[in-house]
Amino acid sequence: MSFTLEGEMYKNVDSAALDLLKKMLIANPKDRITASQALHHPYLYDKTLTNAVEQNKMNSPCQTAPSNSINRKGNNLVLNR
Repeated sequence: MSFTLEGEMYKNVDSAALDLLKKMLIANPKDRITASQALHHPYLYDKTLTNAVEQNKMNSPCQTAPSNSINRKGNNLVLNR
């Protein structure tokens, strides 16, 4: 099975999203991206990090001071106060 993700329909699609989609649509499971690899793909990983930060802000019982920052260390989020 062969396919292309090119042309007018895809011109405004994020290039990282297209890369992930291509890797997920590979027919041979030995060559296909794994679930773990997909979660660490830049398209999902950056969005996961952003969503985690936003979720943390919404669930926080107190306001986060502007001087606080959240940094990524490996697969962990670290809050610096």
